[in-house]
Amino acid sequence: MRAIVSYVLLRAALFIAPFAILVAAQVEWYVALVISLLFAFAASAVFLRRQKAAVSAEIARMRGERGHRDDEDVEDEAVDAVRATETDDESIDAGADAEDDAEDGTVATTTTDPDLVTDEDASAAERDDRTDR
Repeated sequence: MRAIVSYVLLRAALFIAPFAILVAAQVEWYVALVISLLFAFAASAVFLRRQKAAVSAEIARMRGERGHRDDEDVEDEAVDAVRATETDDESIDAGADAEDDAEDGTVATTTTDPDLVTDEDASAAERDDRTDR
């Protein structure tokens, strides 16, 4: 936290000092503002590199302590939870219903989300394809 506070104070000082000098020199306030902002930006980029790196490291450390997680990790956990709640009986029943519809003369279509298909389901489907031939 100390790195963040010192960086903010140094950036403020790089802005306030030229602004005060220009206003004291009777430069219009809006011109002094623009010149001070440009000076503060350029000076901080040149002189405060080490402090900026320390602030970045501090923020990264704080985010790590908070337990920040990527969207991909959250999505993977959700997919794994769905896989855990599914049972093989449900997938077998869905396949039998599709076969019954096809015998009635209607077109049987099934769609499967590839993220929700387990290796066991894929190997069972391959075995079924081989026995149908």
